[in-house]
Amino acid sequence: MTTIRTIRILATQVMNVKIVEATCEDRPDIKTRVFKMKLDQLMRHMVEGQPFGKVVAVIYTIEFQKRRLPRAHILLWLDQSNKFPTPADIDRIISVELPSEKDDPAGFNAVVNS
Repeated sequence: MTTIRTIRILATQVMNVKIVEATCEDRPDIKTRVFKMKLDQLMRHMVEGQPFGKVVAVIYTIEFQKRRLPRAHILLWLDQSNKFPTPADIDRIISVELPSEKDDPAGFNAVVNS
């Protein structure tokens, strides 16, 4: 009989739990853990995947913005054979494109007017 009584008490307690909707602002611990997992994945891709060439050393810092959002500043040292000595080499990697004035007028105005 004690087994049945214990199960009824447990079922009653589980049913009385209210479900609360939570946002990321309510759980900074989870937000930070997810950020760290994504940062580790990015760093692994940068070092092992070598999109810019062989990486000799890496340093990064993590800081939190006013809205409590984390961000990272990353500095990579590349092997001498993978340096990009000319502007044309750098332009192969880094590029920018303005939003279309026709397709995205709000994005276009935000870039042009800032």
